[in-house]
Amino acid sequence: MPQRFRLSRSQPASQAGIAEHGAAMAAALMRHPPRDFARLIFLGDLAARNDRDAPILDPVIAGALQSADLVVAGCGSPIVRRPHKSLGSWMGQRRHMNAGALLGLISAMGIETDRLVLSVAGGAIFDQGNVGYEETLRTLRSLHVRTLGVEGTDPVSEISLRNIKVRLLAQSETCARVNQAPSMFCALPDARSGGSQRPAVKIGQPNCVAGRGIGLIVPPVSHPQSGGFTFLACGLGTFHGKPASSDPTSQLGAMFIVDIASSGAERGQIAAYELFPFARITDGRRERVVPLDALPRKMQGKVQKALSPAPAIA
Repeated sequence: MPQRFRLSRSQPASQAGIAEHGAAMAAALMRHPPRDFARLIFLGDLAARNDRDAPILDPVIAGALQSADLVVAGCGSPIVRRPHKSLGSWMGQRRHMNAGALLGLISAMGIETDRLVLSVAGGAIFDQGNVGYEETLRTLRSLHVRTLGVEGTDPVSEISLRNIKVRLLAQSETCARVNQAPSMFCALPDARSGGSQRPAVKIGQPNCVAGRGIGLIVPPVSHPQSGGFTFLACGLGTFHGKPASSDPTSQLGAMFIVDIASSGAERGQIAAYELFPFARITDGRRERVVPLDALPRKMQGKVQKALSPAPAIA
């Protein structure tokens, strides 16, 4: 397996790869990598902090994000000009961020707002009440950021990317309604679904919604249905928002990079995937998001030990 993810779109993630951490987390699934492909990158929650500057992203991580056709993440907190639940917000019990903080984070990522999709199906999105929820939706629309999981709307969103149709499902409890066969179907269950705390990939026939034609689940979700062939990424963690730590083992996260063939007989099939772990570390008023091999050598040993029990491929 190649050792590092390359930033160029001239080759898929299958020709990039990362070191193994207790489980194989990168693989090529086609004998001949496709010439044409769409790249999706899934992140954990984005919840920029108003009292902090935008994070500093390692060039490898920023370059990977910039190579994506679509970046999908969770909206980790309401986006409001000022808190609607003042006491709880002041005590740190209710989350909130403003549009400027979110834009600073998107700018650090180096992508346009129309390449970002945020799921608003998580529980924290109501930390500022219904008024804060509605303000969040208005703000995201004004920033041209697409949303998933808006209450009262169809939970399935269809997006066209490079000659394929990708359907994104934001709420796990609606999976039983899925009966269509798009190019690629992805499920992003809400925060109540839980999941592993360590970056890991599982492949096979888990107790999930694989039988419904869903090819990707990020993170995994419990469901009585099973069957089919599904890729699951878990332990993606928070990309930005919760306070970072000087101990990288407590701030591990990952990007899940997926290349989908967009032409030929294999159109709509996953060509390659890579789970790219990172650590969030403090740097004064900012935080740094860095690949594991960019950590000081003494920290790398602790991280390797923390990742070693990660579940293997099923």
